[in-house]
Amino acid sequence: MNYQFDHIIHYVASPEKTLEIAKAFGLHAVEGGCHETRGTYNALCYFDLSYIEWIGIFNQQLVDENHVPLSVISSIKESDYTEGIVRLALRTTQIEKDAQLFREKGLEVIGPIDAKRRRPDGELIYWKQLYINDPTIEVRLPFLIEWQEPDRERRESLQRQSIIAEHKLGSLKLQEIRIPISDLTCAKQWGDIFHLKQETEKNEVRLRLSGGDIVFHRSHKKEAESYEVLLHDATVDASTTIFGATYRCYKK
Repeated sequence: MNYQFDHIIHYVASPEKTLEIAKAFGLHAVEGGCHETRGTYNALCYFDLSYIEWIGIFNQQLVDENHVPLSVISSIKESDYTEGIVRLALRTTQIEKDAQLFREKGLEVIGPIDAKRRRPDGELIYWKQLYINDPTIEVRLPFLIEWQEPDRERRESLQRQSIIAEHKLGSLKLQEIRIPISDLTCAKQWGDIFHLKQETEKNEVRLRLSGGDIVFHRSHKKEAESYEVLLHDATVDASTTIFGATYRCYKK
């Protein structure tokens, strides 16, 4: 198993409004397009091939009729449509084999499922998704994604379309996403399932991934803490809260 960090799924009521806020903050963000049969649409913000997906709903009926168990929509529904980061996605190049391996481990597995999105220019892009679940794990596991194009071709295509481009805040890279949790056992469970390198300190566990680390940190606060997205190689230190999640940029 050799996974890479692919993207963060952040549910928002209005991707259009989120796009305005992200651009004002200094991020390069674009319209992503719509999942025509699923009732959702998005805005995107790339840091090389790692990216943030701000996903919203344009047709609630389609969402209710066509959502898949364990999917992103399931996570949004479980949150009672609370704005914030709801899931993570890891990239793979062997999704059929992954599905078999996870089934052999006794995990609940749905997929691989064929998926597509229509971009604003009308072009359809395609990928496969795999959802896995262990009900004993506190935070829902990432899902897996396998893109139709190899990474190199996809990067070149996204750069030609200026979807991957320089941010006003600099040549930003995704350093890590920080997840507050009461019990760090969850981090070990994630690490063991995906065979990720685990680095443990007193109050946190770091899962190493190409494209951005996942860091679970112990939190005992009674009020809910938001997920944090840390970006490095910025020209200035800056931070903002965007609809339930904190985004922090750090200088080189």
